[in-house]
Amino acid sequence: MLEMCSWWRNEAQLIMKISTCVAVGLVAAWGGLPEPVCPLEARAAETAPALILEEKYLADLARPEPDKVSSAVNYFMQHKTAAAKVVLAVLPLLKVTSNDYNDNSRLSALADLLGHYGPQAKTAIPQLIEIAETAKQDWARERSRIALAKIGPDDGRVFAALSKSLRWTHSPGDVVTSAQALAKMGPIATRAIPDLGQQIRELEKTRAMQFADVSAAYGAYYALGEIALKNRPLPSLAEAIKTLERIDQAAPDKSVLAFLQLQKSGRSAAQAVPLLLSIIGRDEEFSQGAAIDTLGFIGVGADLRATQTLVAVLARRNRFGTDDQTFLSQIAQNALFKATPADAAAVPALVEALKNPQPRVRIVAARALANIGVASLPAAANLSAALRATDEKTDSYDEWPQLTRLAMAIGQDQGGLLDALLQLLDSPRVLGRDQAGSSPTRANLWIAVATIVAQSGAKLENSKRRAIATRVIKTLELACQGERPDDLLLVGAARAAAALGAQGKDAVPILMHTIQSQRWRGMKIAERDGMIFYGYIASTSVPLEVIRALGRIGKSSAPALPLLQTLAEAKPMVDPDGNASPPNSSDAAREAIRQINAAT
Repeated sequence: MLEMCSWWRNEAQLIMKISTCVAVGLVAAWGGLPEPVCPLEARAAETAPALILEEKYLADLARPEPDKVSSAVNYFMQHKTAAAKVVLAVLPLLKVTSNDYNDNSRLSALADLLGHYGPQAKTAIPQLIEIAETAKQDWARERSRIALAKIGPDDGRVFAALSKSLRWTHSPGDVVTSAQALAKMGPIATRAIPDLGQQIRELEKTRAMQFADVSAAYGAYYALGEIALKNRPLPSLAEAIKTLERIDQAAPDKSVLAFLQLQKSGRSAAQAVPLLLSIIGRDEEFSQGAAIDTLGFIGVGADLRATQTLVAVLARRNRFGTDDQTFLSQIAQNALFKATPADAAAVPALVEALKNPQPRVRIVAARALANIGVASLPAAANLSAALRATDEKTDSYDEWPQLTRLAMAIGQDQGGLLDALLQLLDSPRVLGRDQAGSSPTRANLWIAVATIVAQSGAKLENSKRRAIATRVIKTLELACQGERPDDLLLVGAARAAAALGAQGKDAVPILMHTIQSQRWRGMKIAERDGMIFYGYIASTSVPLEVIRALGRIGKSSAPALPLLQTLAEAKPMVDPDGNASPPNSSDAAREAIRQINAAT
């Protein structure tokens, strides 16, 4: 008897602890991601009678707290509970009662659960349609539509409700999820093809769409393609080209299948580039976006007009005469990014685009050129001018990262590029810290300088190297001021010191001081495309960069050998906040010792 009482007490405690798993399932239940298995729930399922847990979670479905509902939804999605029992418990709960956040979150989770059971939840179709049409929060409407498509893939009621929602009843999100839901349906979804085509044409005609509108248009376009692919065979490449020579706006499914065939063919469909350019030049709104998108898959090749056309669309102003992105300019931007990595022939047009008066065009051109890489060398002069111009603009914070990334891709002191970077480093606008207390723009500018110095080698004048060394020391001192150092700026300046090699010798004392004082944050720093920023996945940190710099400076770092030896043998350092340096700090210290000894 005592053992039985103890068992029930333990299981009761376990069930109470299950609420700690709520965070695991929130995103999954409301965002439609795969639901992870909660360890506590798995253990409960193994040790407690299944019937007890089922009854508990059936009761939780009716709780007002969305976290309780989410936990229950996760349980039923992961265990084989009779669908009829769960659906019967959920049906009375499918009521739109208010605009309350928690109420709408509960409805979203319950819709996900019904969608999980598919056609077995058909009795819930009327209630889900009501939620899809009347719920106050967009996510509740959206999740209900996705659930409807799973439950009634060939149900006329579901099709009618989703088709009705294509007409922007509440928000652009309604168009997106209605289109996505229709794409999940069976052959009945082909009836929506004309409506989807009309919706895309209406969206494109605005010419002043915000990003939400762009998402709506994209959602409709790709849903149209998915429906067509599911119910129609792809034409041959020759048939696709013939179809696009005379587009029938009344049969958008034929056009979209032709475009999809060209996209599938990729660069082997290069002969279609002139045809696509002619379509972009027509006044056929539905087809222009698809043709621009398709160029990204085929590539711009040696046809200079293709790149020029994409840049022209990118620079096109909307009907209000402002530079805000339109539907077509967004597609042109994506097409350039897809096409340019392997298309060095695009360089001349992109180099010219660096001089465009619109910042958005310069940003895209810089990023596309950086994707091409070494073929971007002719861009140095125009890039230098663009860097100098950003210092006088108020909107350059979006432009600096891409221009800096291009400077790193070029990696050579051509066209006054190094001078332009150094001039920008002195700018009062760059010297300021952002709200996070760091100066990422200045840090990345220093990394670009370090890249150019390292790759220029002996070609770089000694006088310029000495001038850079002096500035590196001042930057390191600035980064270490105050109670906390500027992590990103320390990384940037340390890389510049490392690139200078022996000429960075005067930086040794402050580099040593940085490690000895343990005043670094130890915060994780991520890196992407050569640029640094705070993040959760560490690829580098301040101590590691400082250690590497000491090693690359060489024999002048000999005074740091005892410190490096300690680092090589000691456990990872921990700062006052308990943040440890990366586990490979000892490896970096041993490599630095080897480099210093080899140079001595």
